[in-house]
Amino acid sequence: MSLFLANSKQFKNSESAAESRVKFSKVLKCKWDTDPLFLGSYSHIAVGSSGDDLDAMAEPLPKRSKDGDSCPPLQILFAGEATHRSYHSTTHGAYLTGLIGFLSTFECVDV
Repeated sequence: MSLFLANSKQFKNSESAAESRVKFSKVLKCKWDTDPLFLGSYSHIAVGSSGDDLDAMAEPLPKRSKDGDSCPPLQILFAGEATHRSYHSTTHGAYLTGLIGFLSTFECVDV
């Protein structure tokens, strides 16, 4: 993302590419395809669950204030096919939620 910001005129707010970089302290990702307990996996909506449950699971943490005006520093962003209401269990659901997570970083970062 830092490379994207450094080269993007749309998000660049300074003359120096180094000044427009966003620094992340830590990024964690899963390797479902090599995890011996899963060896690949996909989501499904359980009996008694609904799209509202997927929406709740997709909310970044900490959540935005009730007034909607203040935005705490993002700590955790969730993405993946399990977090898309309409396209759960699909590759395009995973792709779209990845884009949503990426764009969500701009809501609370002064870029």
